[in-house]
Amino acid sequence: MTVTTLAFESAVRRVDTALRGGDCPVVQLIGALGTGKSTVARASLNRLRRPGLPAIPLVDGVDGARQARAAWRLCRDVPATGPVLVAGRRPLTNYPEWTGTAITEIRLAPWSRADIAALAYGHAVRREPDLDRVLRLAGGLPVIAAAVCRQLRQGGDGLSDGTLAHAAATEILRRVRTEVPRRVPVAVPVLATVDGADDDLLRQLVAAPADSFDWLSELSIVRPDVHGLTVAEPYRTVLDLAHRWRHPVSRAALAARTSAYRSRQLAGVTEASLRGRLVSQILNLSATPRVRADLFVEPSGHVRVRDAGPSDADHVGRLIRRWADDEGLSRTRAERMAQLWLSGPVPGFRFLVDADDEPLGMVNISPLDPGLPVLDRLLQQHVDALPSDRGIVVGMMAMRPGAERLQPVLVHEILVAGLRTGRLVVSTPWLPYQRLCDRFGLRRLGGTRDDLYRCGRANVVLSRTFDADNLLGWLRRMQRDGPADRAARAVRDALVDVSSPGGLARSPLVAWTGAGSGAALAALLRSTISTLAESPEPVDAEAGRILAQYYLRAAGGHEIIAHRMHLSRATYFRRFRHGIERLTDLLLPSADR
Repeated sequence: MTVTTLAFESAVRRVDTALRGGDCPVVQLIGALGTGKSTVARASLNRLRRPGLPAIPLVDGVDGARQARAAWRLCRDVPATGPVLVAGRRPLTNYPEWTGTAITEIRLAPWSRADIAALAYGHAVRREPDLDRVLRLAGGLPVIAAAVCRQLRQGGDGLSDGTLAHAAATEILRRVRTEVPRRVPVAVPVLATVDGADDDLLRQLVAAPADSFDWLSELSIVRPDVHGLTVAEPYRTVLDLAHRWRHPVSRAALAARTSAYRSRQLAGVTEASLRGRLVSQILNLSATPRVRADLFVEPSGHVRVRDAGPSDADHVGRLIRRWADDEGLSRTRAERMAQLWLSGPVPGFRFLVDADDEPLGMVNISPLDPGLPVLDRLLQQHVDALPSDRGIVVGMMAMRPGAERLQPVLVHEILVAGLRTGRLVVSTPWLPYQRLCDRFGLRRLGGTRDDLYRCGRANVVLSRTFDADNLLGWLRRMQRDGPADRAARAVRDALVDVSSPGGLARSPLVAWTGAGSGAALAALLRSTISTLAESPEPVDAEAGRILAQYYLRAAGGHEIIAHRMHLSRATYFRRFRHGIERLTDLLLPSADR
């Protein structure tokens, strides 16, 4: 049996080659629901069609045991004049009838961005903002891309992601029904929206037959996980977005019930991987909006995290230089640290990669092992204050230009690694990352003796231990706003009324800042934004200019200002949030963080 995994164009060529070679009587094209198996099969057969020669038989839609038996009988009874092409969601070798049959398997991978963009162009979706939404939602699956394109053409401007996802979810569920023809898969959207369930939880969430867990496990879009069954990506995100849009109240109730159930379960869990998965699920369903924004991005597209390998040296080098430039570090010092990481027994570099395995971002996660020479440089005088029996140390994170909105995927990877090992330590000179650590309750151990990267700022070392005694308390903190969140919200509300002294007079900032009146608070907001915009720190200055244009000059909406400042949407909103945080720091330096 020969197995090859390919995207669209490569798959077409591979099918051509396999059918022409005739090495196996059966060539099977395997792909998940909506990966374009029928499209690839038809394209291949059209290229091979010759006048006067018999057509190569195509058996499509072999997505379950019943269809597999029918396909086997067909191949058995049809005279062997050449190969047969079979398309299905699972390998034929999963079914007993096909045991011993010579099969060439060609697995269809998610389509590349270029292939999805070409599909969208064929659907007359050509505006860049629309194309970006198709690429984000599709996750490499043409079935989602085509549904989103149709909805965009029918609905015009102003459609929410939920509206677009609903069109795709409708098509996904229609196709799922072919696998369970006598069932209505009402549990599938519920399973997607709560990010996984065991049998007991599923029975609490949905009124469905007692054997629902069993038949759900047989669906091609459902995967087993340490905490039960879950819907594979990108189907899960699309189904969840659609459910939020169509049933917002019931979706919130499902999230609350699941979070409560998992919190009770967590109290008795000792296995590390299950503990990390349950905490991730609880945070996804019930954390504050700010914490969720730090950890989750939807839709994330077809991305994954993998370890860097020996062939990734050039990618490591490029992202190290990007890290240095973004944070104002000496490139020489940053590259020297990279060599220390790479020379150790566990280099620790992990990539966030897209469907084409191209690195979009990188993080270094090393074990808290006193034998690693890099720890002395990262932690300096704090190295002896940290127990070395368990834990991880994070020393850098960088994103490729244009991929910044996916940074939460790496932040989530870091947090889950800390939860699994029981301790998370971070060493960074970069203020935004220090504030991120503060939001997750890491304790500041202090600054390092030396300016490690010759950037004018010492590294700050932060640490948190995760164990059975404090985990539930930490989760409760992540589920409610703290003083810093309330202060930032008051600043945002005040900025909306900055041109209305009467409205500002009702702001709690009048008392908190000592301004005394709405007019004085307005003047304080304007002067503080000007100070921020003139900061020597480039990120602070850019954030200040964004706040000035949006709130003080009313220079247009977010999209217009981002375009004017030549910033991607993700970078713009990251700077916008940073501006609110820095403005809060300057106005209320004593706010509890």
